Amino acid sequence: MTYTGNGTSGRAIPHSLGSTPGCIIVKCTTNTYDWMVYHRSLPSSSYFLKLNTTAAQANVSSIWSTTAPTATDFYVGSDGSTNGSGETYIAYIFAHDAGGFGLTGTDNVISCGSYTGTSAQGNEQNIGYEPQWVMVKRVSSDGNWVIQDVMRGMPVSSDSEQLYANTSGATFTGDGIYPTATGFGFRAISSSMNASGSTYIYI
Repeated sequence: MTYTGNGTSGRAIPHSLGSTPGCIIVKCTTNTYDWMVYHRSLPSSSYFLKLNTTAAQANVSSIWSTTAPTATDFYVGSDGSTNGSGETYIAYIFAHDAGGFGLTGTDNVISCGSYTGTSAQGNEQNIGYEPQWVMVKRVSSDGNWVIQDVMRGMPVSSDSEQLYANTSGATFTGDGIYPTATGFGFRAISSSMNASGSTYIYI
């Protein structure tokens, strides 16, 4: 969706997702602010990430305000990156386990969660279905936004192509994510995806 900022802290912006968002990515289209990210697994609604950098999570209430998103609205602060007066914005809003698919209308196709790295192969995450696209970001310290998907491979038993959302680099081949019938796991023990004790989010 798109909206125009008004500079008012705590502003509610209606959305038509039909469920409480699991992740929101906002970019100002009239100025050179960073791509701001809200994710349900961060410590509170005032925490944020930047899609175009490797920076760890940070806590500033003027980005997303202190009110968590609801099934009808998300909230922004007064910062120019999400709500500058007169600036225009585009918001990409992702559901979390909202159902709506499959024969009964209860199947999920988008999940937004978190996990702790183990530095061991496996560390499988159960989301209840086999994903076709996964993005992972370490939030407890710096780390790339790693994307893998079935169109670029993401096979069960070999290396596959990866892409970093925060760089302009081309895809590259390496150890990474593998799909399972109920989620995904890791062949890699790199800091980008599975360092021991590190906290990560995923979509």
